[in-house]
Amino acid sequence: LLMVILEKSTAPAQNKEKIASLAKQFLCRVWPSGEKEKNSIPTEQLHTLLSIYLQHTNSVLKAIEEIAGIGVPELINSPKDASSSTFPTLNRHTFVIFFRVMMAELEKTVKGLQAGTAADSQQIHEEKLLYWNMAVRDFSILINLIKVFDSRPVLHVCLKYGRLFVEAFLKQCMPLLDFSFRKHREDVLSLLETFQLDTRLLHHLCGHSKIHQDTKLTKHVPLLKKTLELLVCRVKAMLIFNNCREAFWLGNLKNRDLQGEEIMSQNSEESEDDTASQVSKSKATEDGEEDEVSDGEKEQDSEESDGDS
Repeated sequence: LLMVILEKSTAPAQNKEKIASLAKQFLCRVWPSGEKEKNSIPTEQLHTLLSIYLQHTNSVLKAIEEIAGIGVPELINSPKDASSSTFPTLNRHTFVIFFRVMMAELEKTVKGLQAGTAADSQQIHEEKLLYWNMAVRDFSILINLIKVFDSRPVLHVCLKYGRLFVEAFLKQCMPLLDFSFRKHREDVLSLLETFQLDTRLLHHLCGHSKIHQDTKLTKHVPLLKKTLELLVCRVKAMLIFNNCREAFWLGNLKNRDLQGEEIMSQNSEESEDDTASQVSKSKATEDGEEDEVSDGEKEQDSEESDGDS
């Protein structure tokens, strides 16, 4: 019925709110099932329905946060065969569908944002910075769900769309941070700190994929790691340009599982030389000269470690 309404609508732009409302009603409804059916929700229909909802809602970021921040915790705290009370279509069988669509629509949304320019007004910079804060918050909520839902299809979605989100952050958000840093220093550093935790989890996911030698997952690792390295370089360049070098330092990463516990294996040495950035507001408020020396020492240690590999 919903697909017919969407196809027959002569002015879909004007009816977006009605279509989104109708789609959400279906998502929040208990679908009838036969006694022998373990899952009464057809996969393709649910995928299409959720996509329609997120594509037509007034705020895709708020919609994703509602599902991931309210619906999923309800599912986690419910019995094994139960569903979310807010979104009865969300259960452990359909979680991967919800996760895939939310990650895809989030990436599509931020990719469509215009990068900030120096010619933009201060108000536009502030609005875009707020939007990116919301987007990164949604991204954080979503990828942290892999600590609970760690099936192969879910991890595959995270690797694929995690890289695409980081690429969008590099292209669309970093120019904005360049222009916003001087007037919104604390907000920018806070955003980078949050995103740094997300990228660290992506590093852990890369290590997890290698340890388990899952080729479907490991094929995404090289490009993702390269993208994460580009992010480290780009963030460092932005901070140096804004005379905030002391807020940045490099550290070696160890193999860890999705819960952050260190993994000891024959492959550990291969990943211990991976580096990740650390951005800290507290470091930025300390004495700049002393921190810059510390930063240089850490970089030197990192280079020496790389030379030994």
